[in-house]
Formats: sequence, C-alpha cells, structure tokens
Amino acid sequence: MSSAADGPSAARTLHQLPLADRLLACDQSTMGDEPDIVDAAVSPDGLKRWKLLRRSDGLYRYEEFTFSTETYWTGEDRNEADAEVIEYWAPTQCSGLFDDPDTAREDAFGEIPWLHGAQEGAATSAS
Repeated sequence: MSSAADGPSAARTLHQLPLADRLLACDQSTMGDEPDIVDAAVSPDGLKRWKLLRRSDGLYRYEEFTFSTETYWTGEDRNEADAEVIEYWAPTQCSGLFDDPDTAREDAFGEIPWLHGAQEGAATSAS
C-alpha cells in the first residue's frame, strides 16, 4: 500500500485548510486506538515535530506539526494588555498509509527537507 490517495498531494495543501480540518486530516487512527510512535524528530530550530506512527492495523504513516502562535486583540485600543496570544502545534504534513516503516520514513525524508538536519539520533529507526 502506498500513499497515493491521501499522500503527498494532499499533504501539500494541508496548510491551506482551517485548523479543525487539519486536525481531522491527521487523525487516521483505527477505531479510536492511539497509534504507536515508532520514530520522532524535532527540527533544528525546534519549531517543527515529526512522528512516524504504527496504527493498530499494522500500517504506518507519518505526520509533521509546526509550532504556531496567533494574537487576538480583545480591546479596541490594541495595546498589550488587550492581547491574547494562543500557541499550539498545527498539523502541516500528513502522509498516506505504508506497509512498512522504512518506506514511510523514506517518503518522509523526501517530503520534509528539515528531517535531514534533525536533532542527532532523533530520526533513527526505533524498530
């Protein structure tokens, strides 16, 4: 099984979706089971995270999240006292499904350039 239908082409447009839709797109768990984290990495600047996941049905997928902040002004004069800053991890890349972790990892390294410079030892096989 490859990442054809909901893979790279879907991932490239994921950042354009509303946040709620992005969160739903990355939630590909099977029957409510949480996937196991097989591998993970953090970008050199600490603003991106990547996870390689094994679903309960034995298939693999990966996802990338980017740290985001949004400022909401609550007062009309727009001074600091009237600002609320929201920080969250927004999904920016969700793969399709793969039969094995090596194929998923290879695809991730092809789609997510910063993985090549990830924190030492963070993106190595855990299987």
